[in-house]
Amino acid sequence: MCGIKQVLKNVKEKGAKKVFIAKDAEAHITAELVKFCEANNIEIVYVNTMAEIGKMAGIEVGSSCYAEI
Repeated sequence: MCGIKQVLKNVKEKGAKKVFIAKDAEAHITAELVKFCEANNIEIVYVNTMAEIGKMAGIEVGSSCYAEI
């Protein structure tokens, strides 16, 4: 599951074991997700680039975040 809207929705509704966030994603985009994860003890792993997260998700474009459910 990738993309800020999808990840945030999924994390809030179903929970997640781990969330990956790209270091090069804009902070105002990922801020709500970071706050929610920290408040709910969901592990955050920071990845260097959005391109790396895209590869993790199996897509050809970059993504700011990815959730492991």
